[in-house]
Amino acid sequence: MNRWITNIILFLMGELIHPFIRDNKYFMCLFYMYTYRGSNLREVMEFKKNVYSMNDEEYEFFIKNSAACLAKERPT
Repeated sequence: MNRWITNIILFLMGELIHPFIRDNKYFMCLFYMYTYRGSNLREVMEFKKNVYSMNDEEYEFFIKNSAACLAKERPT
């Protein structure tokens, strides 16, 4: 995906959509399904809540198994 398009999407979601909608897991599920191609959705969506209770092995396992993300395939 083009970086310009990504910045537009981030602006729209961050500045124009009310946090009540933007932070709703059902709303965000659509974006996570697209970005992560439907794999490990629950783990990815709950990562920020669970990361502080993960040990090093669990964290490394999560990072290695989230390889299906579209962000890893685009040039930086």
